[in-house]
Amino acid sequence: MKKPIVIIAIAVLIASAIAYPLLNKSQKSTRFKMGTVVEITLNGPIWTNFDKIFEKAFLAIDKAQNLAGRYNQGSQISIVNREAHKFPVNVDKELYNLIENAIDISRNTEGAFDITVTPLVELWGFYKKQGSSPSDAKVKEDREKRTVFLKKDGVGLDLSAIAKGYAVDRAAKVIRECGITSAIINAGGDIYCVGKKNIFQKWSVGIKDPDDNKKIIKVIHIRGKAVATSGGYEKFLVRQGGKYSHLIDPRTGLPTEISRNATVVAQTCALADALATALCILSKDKIAQLKIKYDIEVFIF
Repeated sequence: MKKPIVIIAIAVLIASAIAYPLLNKSQKSTRFKMGTVVEITLNGPIWTNFDKIFEKAFLAIDKAQNLAGRYNQGSQISIVNREAHKFPVNVDKELYNLIENAIDISRNTEGAFDITVTPLVELWGFYKKQGSSPSDAKVKEDREKRTVFLKKDGVGLDLSAIAKGYAVDRAAKVIRECGITSAIINAGGDIYCVGKKNIFQKWSVGIKDPDDNKKIIKVIHIRGKAVATSGGYEKFLVRQGGKYSHLIDPRTGLPTEISRNATVVAQTCALADALATALCILSKDKIAQLKIKYDIEVFIF
């Protein structure tokens, strides 16, 4: 009885291999967003309205940037940086949650990832030596108001190390809601893989060699997850014979010496984006702890 079942299974696989390319196609759209090239590839049935889905996905990226884009003068985060030292600024729930998420990552990376001072940071006593935990009532009040207040002029929030990943996540969400089960979004190296490339293959993502960015040092295979890489191999300065990354260690205020780049595979691109930045300056022991806490894969070169 086993032999006929095996034969049927093989026949189904062969039929699928033949039918898949006939009934499905791949389309790609590339646009300049968030200061980088964003490329979206969609795979789906031949009757899919790909153009409509591309528009929705790129619109989701635009909306994310209207919330968190530092260099967009009309974004909510820019308004916060201009006005919140004068009075509390009410922000959208998504931006508020993103700031909370960033603060949580700051706490868990011992400040290696840091968006600078916010009322939420003061509320939780994160930067106070003694630390404190606010009452449940105070937390509820703060969350309901969703306001940000900066203690003095000149203080600002910079979500650059998480905002691009967040925008990619928003685009991926829209793509899935449109019924697409196979897609890849690449925003200057911040990548989200929706499903698999096809019924037989996962998505393949190459990690550049930090010593020669024209070479691929490793290829990883992804399904339904995000990938982000951070490092000082592309932007750096040379001083007194030393080579220093553009990555600043928030705990010292000094640029880090270039010694590594970090690639993170995580459930969301926002998390991968933020942790890739932090992991470039953290110790091996701390990286090992974060791998367990966030259930991530890490590649350090």
